[in-house]
Amino acid sequence: MRVELVLTAVVGLGALSIDMFLPSLPTIAAVFGAEAATAQLTVTLFLLAFAASQLVYGPLSDRVGRRWVLIGGLGLHSVAGLACALAPTIGVLIGARVLQALGGGAGPVARAVIRDLHSRERAARVFSYMGMAQALKRCPNPMPGAEAEIEIRQVFEIEDFGAELTPELREREERRRAQAARLPRTR
Repeated sequence: MRVELVLTAVVGLGALSIDMFLPSLPTIAAVFGAEAATAQLTVTLFLLAFAASQLVYGPLSDRVGRRWVLIGGLGLHSVAGLACALAPTIGVLIGARVLQALGGGAGPVARAVIRDLHSRERAARVFSYMGMAQALKRCPNPMPGAEAEIEIRQVFEIEDFGAELTPELREREERRRAQAARLPRTR
């Protein structure tokens, strides 16, 4: 059952990456001093890259195996999430979001793993649990991104399963907060 829980989390990676990120778009625009349309590219290009990567990961996992495709995708997603958290400009953030999507696109390969591991009846049961978990998981997702007190970089840290801030990053974040505090509020 532990494998099924891990695979359920992996399948939901793309949705998590969007649901937590979307409410913070106005903050992103303000922090980076970018126009709203530029900040929205982080979502548009994420979705395009996520969809395109699934077209590659499916056949690739059939050829080289599911495990390494999932591990590589999760690794890329995590590293790109850290790059998002450290992005100094909106351009770097957009690029890191595209890389994050390319990694997250490996998530649906987890469904194929379930089909490979289980009989038809057991796989149907696991898929129903996955669907239920995905539906329930979406309920609290936007909350961290929508909270005014949570900086955009912390959303990426939460997404990457609690990446900790180093002292250098903490100082950088404090400078960003001071800069953001001087910006006019859009609410």
